[in-house]
Amino acid sequence: CAETSKPAGGKRKPGKVLVRLRLRPRIPTCKVIHVTMQTPIPEVPPKVERADHFMQRMLHWFESVVMRLLVGMMMLTIGIATLELLWMLAEDLLAPPFDLLSMNEMLDLFSFFLIILIGLELLDTVKSYLTEHTIRVEAVFMVAMIAITRKVILLEYKDVAPMTLVGIAALVIALAAGYWLTRARPR
Repeated sequence: CAETSKPAGGKRKPGKVLVRLRLRPRIPTCKVIHVTMQTPIPEVPPKVERADHFMQRMLHWFESVVMRLLVGMMMLTIGIATLELLWMLAEDLLAPPFDLLSMNEMLDLFSFFLIILIGLELLDTVKSYLTEHTIRVEAVFMVAMIAITRKVILLEYKDVAPMTLVGIAALVIALAAGYWLTRARPR
């Protein structure tokens, strides 16, 4: 097809585009198509740009306020939970008879301790989102693993069906594998 090469001056005539169509596998043909210019995209008026900018600023402000409120409420909740854990420990240790903690008391204390750890991990996740605007997947896996560990510690194995135990084991393995995969990837 002779028309596919550039003319001697190196320029083509405006308004024409050469398109190569293959109708049969080995016989190339050319077809000239007239291109009509579309109307240019109108520029965004300054009023619309200002409105979009204002909306973006409002959304950023709203997100910032909500995140700061969440951080404050989580700090308050973790502080109160820590004080309650201290109170429970002192109450269990000072209650007559003055001896070591029973198994049920220790399980209750460990459960409460793990709840505080979950709160701290959630606080760290919200704090990293507030500063970096990213959610750390490792922290989410860590919260899930702590929560499932708490459930495993408090689980009464005599009352649970065997398939439930298999499901819990599969969940623990999946969470550990997910955590390992997020830690193993290159940064």
